[in-house]
Amino acid sequence: MTTSQNNASTDPSGYEALTVVSPMRRDGEIKNQDRARWFARARVACVCDGLTSSPFSAQSAELVMAFAPALFGGDVEDRLRALCDVLVTRRGEATDSKAEFSSSASEPMRALLNDVAREKMAASFQTTIAAANFILTGEAVRVTVIHCGDSAFLAFAPNGELLLSLPSNRIPQQGNAANRDVHASGRLAATLRFGPGDQLFAKILGDASELTDIARQAGIELERSRNWLVCSPLDRPGNARNPTPRDCSEREVLLLNPDDILVVPKYLVGTREHRAYEEYTLLPYSRFIRVLGTDDSQCGPVCFRSRTVVTQVLPDHFYSGGWSLVEERFPLNTHFVLASDGLCNAFGAASDLWTWLTRHEQAFGDSRQRDQLLKGLHSRLHERTGDDDISFIWVSPRHTRATENDRSAATTQQGGTSCGR
Repeated sequence: MTTSQNNASTDPSGYEALTVVSPMRRDGEIKNQDRARWFARARVACVCDGLTSSPFSAQSAELVMAFAPALFGGDVEDRLRALCDVLVTRRGEATDSKAEFSSSASEPMRALLNDVAREKMAASFQTTIAAANFILTGEAVRVTVIHCGDSAFLAFAPNGELLLSLPSNRIPQQGNAANRDVHASGRLAATLRFGPGDQLFAKILGDASELTDIARQAGIELERSRNWLVCSPLDRPGNARNPTPRDCSEREVLLLNPDDILVVPKYLVGTREHRAYEEYTLLPYSRFIRVLGTDDSQCGPVCFRSRTVVTQVLPDHFYSGGWSLVEERFPLNTHFVLASDGLCNAFGAASDLWTWLTRHEQAFGDSRQRDQLLKGLHSRLHERTGDDDISFIWVSPRHTRATENDRSAATTQQGGTSCGR
């Protein structure tokens, strides 16, 4: 027998969140180590996947998920450290507890078994995390993501274009050389580093829909080019740099040269019309800014990785720096998916996952269809990599989905029992 759970909930801002948790049940084996929840008031989504080999991993996932809204209420690193300290304390209590053995076991055997139990408990209370906080800023939604492990955070445009993937599994491809015939006065005097946390003064040269050669070289479809601006970098305000977030790495820093041309999403600078292209703007760093002439101007599809021997987890990899804090701005109509590796491993690529979600969206509203859908997904996962818990949260702008799909937004709660076969 296969049953499943989902729930769709909305908040006054117009977001809708579909939450699905489907534990693995196969040949008498039950896992149930995934946790997922949408906190509507805080606009926080969190998916945690307890490590299979770790004792009390389900309790760890439950604790981290429950604490998720508080992680974004101040200094994220300090709050995550406090949470990991709690996990370590729980681990210490489990390690110090005495194991119970059969009365028939000899003292040497009991001592051996006790050492084995203590060693196993030393790796207890481990879980992955993918948590996101959504803040509307008028022109865009600012998303802060805490990520550790193989649970995924994905951002999709309404047409299915993948905007961001964590972990990043994108296959790079060679980009085209830039056409640098567009220039502006006030160029950079030297190379400038522009990375996460930075802001940049830039001169707006024109609309990408009118500078079609540049749009084409930036890999932007002409019908979507009206959503982009072409800019020239000038300098950082006061040549100062904001505190660098934890996600900043050398591969994300843009090294801007005097003749570089930036192709920028309009939502980063507002929706006002730029008819007189002599305007200047203060541009926040974004991974979506395209610099013509770099090898990263075009990328291949995102393919999900197969399972690995070592998975980064809380609390251990927090202390060793194996986690990331990412902040990015997205258009208001962006869809977001947070998922455990069980869902991702059922698909070869992010595009396949998006197709599956949108194709079967209506089925999640019917318990019978939902059960059959998840049963088939577990079978598919078993054939690909071996069955596992499957959980995800699909956060989307309710008004956008209502318009695009020509139906009214869901306003009721749907629920059930969370189990897979």
